[in-house]
Amino acid sequence: MNLFFRSYILIMRIFKFLVALAPALALALAAGYLSSLCLAKGVPDLVYPVYAAPALFFNISQLAALGLSVFAVSLSFYRRKIRKCLPFWLLVYAVNVLIYVSFFVWGLYVLTFALLLAESVLALLITLYYVKTTGELWLTTLPVAMWYLYLFLVVFGVIILN
Repeated sequence: MNLFFRSYILIMRIFKFLVALAPALALALAAGYLSSLCLAKGVPDLVYPVYAAPALFFNISQLAALGLSVFAVSLSFYRRKIRKCLPFWLLVYAVNVLIYVSFFVWGLYVLTFALLLAESVLALLITLYYVKTTGELWLTTLPVAMWYLYLFLVVFGVIILN
């Protein structure tokens, strides 16, 4: 009986995590899809800084940052204590889509620069909140914040060189 009860508890925890994973995946897929629509317009023919990553590394890094943020958002759904940061994650994804629109569609590089600065600060604030409230979740959001800071530097280089 004890083994049955323990396995039932484990199955319910897995189910609860999968239920928390579903909206996080839906949010990330919607943001990724809207961003890819902007990429369909084509990459602008600009002078990029030397520290800009090659296309393959850039795509892999973007996917890794998105995957880590999905994991952090799903754990935020899963744990009641850190659900306060869910609106901030929604804002991060919305600003991410707006960054793609402003850079690839509108060609407003200074607006992209400002949005990346705001997104970097927002991701760092989420990371600091996770440092205070959880013991390990900040390890998933710190690379995401560093990725946004790197993009901030790349767009700064694009603005300076063009």
